[in-house]
This record gives sequence, structure tokens and C-alpha cells, in this order.
Amino acid sequence: MTTALPSLGAQKERRVRPLSLIAAFLRRDWKVARSYRMAFALQGFQSLWGLALVYFLSRFLGPALAKSDPALRDGYFAYAAIGVTLLSVLSVALIIFAGKLRQDQQTGTFETVLASPTPPWLIVLASSCYDLIYATVAGALTLIFAIVVFGLRLHGSPAEYGLSILILVSSLGVFAAFGVAYAAFVVVFKRGDAIMSLLTAVMGLAGGVFYPVTVLPKVVQPLAQVFPLTQAATTLRDTLLYHQLPLAKVAELCGSAIILLPPALWLFDRSVRHARAVGTLGQY
Repeated sequence: MTTALPSLGAQKERRVRPLSLIAAFLRRDWKVARSYRMAFALQGFQSLWGLALVYFLSRFLGPALAKSDPALRDGYFAYAAIGVTLLSVLSVALIIFAGKLRQDQQTGTFETVLASPTPPWLIVLASSCYDLIYATVAGALTLIFAIVVFGLRLHGSPAEYGLSILILVSSLGVFAAFGVAYAAFVVVFKRGDAIMSLLTAVMGLAGGVFYPVTVLPKVVQPLAQVFPLTQAATTLRDTLLYHQLPLAKVAELCGSAIILLPPALWLFDRSVRHARAVGTLGQY
């Protein structure tokens, strides 16, 4: 009795659908996360601790600080709380793609996953969806902590809250583009921790997280103003704190995400092809 070989059409049908792949990675990462439940409590404590530091610093600086810069007119705590929350979310988008890649390389599953007919760019996106969603939810909870525990006041309208979600999603797209490009660098060159550590430090220093960029040296201010984190933080504060609808700035963020993400995904595909050709795909 002979067994019929599957036709080419049947083989094509076996290609994993994007939503099915994302759902599979979400289920996997959720099961892993549930086995380390203490991490959820530690995440909440870390958020409260960071907010407490900013809150008591704002009490020390006093209300007079609001007169020093228009960006602080709603108080230092409100300014810094949004900056810290945004930094915690966007920094995950920057490092998680390379982090997942290194994890799969060390466990020996990276080449196995890439052996499927699924495009590498789709795999790298799907494998990081859980962490991006988790970071976004953790950021939202941080703002809730700031409101409930420390008295942060947000007087946004439904339109402003909806626009804030769009700002966050487009900002995630921009930083995901840089994160995927960094993952492509890691596939080829294997090491890049020093570069990412430097970039993360620059984000905290010149991203308008803890203080307005106007306090920086004048030679640095033009670069800090166009820094993606500065743009995202300023736009989010304008929406949530100052009751504005900065549609032009939001359009710039959305356009940046649309422009930057496809080339980054293409670059990741090319890096995987190169590493596979030279036989270094599984090395780390």
C-alpha cells in the first residue's frame, strides 16, 4: 500500500497564519509567565517604588518649580510620572526582539523555529507580542497607581484618551523598528550589549523623561528635541495633561512608524539569510 505524497498546494496550506502564530506565542509565553508569579508582584512593587521616588522628589522641589518651565506647569510629579511610564514601555520595545532572539539561540530553538516556512520577520514580531502587551498593561497600571496612590490628576476627554492610545501604539511602532534593526545586528554580529546599554542611558538622559530638554546644554537641545522618546513624551503630555489635541505630532509619529518598520523587518530577513548562508545562525 502506497502513501500519497502531499501536493504542493497542500504544503502551502500548511503555512502558519499570522494570527495563529501570534496566538501560539502568546499562549507559550503566558504559560511560562504563570510559572513565575512572583514576577508580577515584583513588577508592581517596582512601579510603586519608582513613582514614590518621583513623588517625594516633587514634594522636595516644591510648587515653585512649575514656574521655571512651561512644560512643568501641571507640576513635576505629573510631568515625570508620564515620562517614567512611557520610558518603561518603549524601552521594552527597544530590547525585547534581540532579547527573545538571544534566548532562543541559547536554548537551541532559534534554528528550529526558523526552519518553518514562516517568514523570519513574522516570527520575530510574534515572539515578542506577549512582552509588548505586558509592558503596555504594566504601563497603564503604573498610571493607575499614580492616580490612586499619589493623586495624579488627568482631566482628559474621551477623544484625548483615544488619541493617547494612538500615540502609544505609534510610539511602540517606532521603537519596535529600532528594536528589530538591533535584533538584525545581533543575528550577524552576535554582540551588541554595549550599544544598547549606551542607547538606553541616552534615552533616560536626553529623552525628556525626568526633566525638560531645555535644561540640557544648548548644543545638545536640538538633537534632544527630535529624539523619538522626547517627541512621544511631549505629545502624550500635551494630550493627557494640557488638554490639547496635537494631531500634527501624532501624524508624525504614525508616519515614522509606517516608514521605519518595514525596512527594519526587511533588514532582519536579510540578516537571517546571511547568517544561514555562512552557517552562524545558531551561534551566540
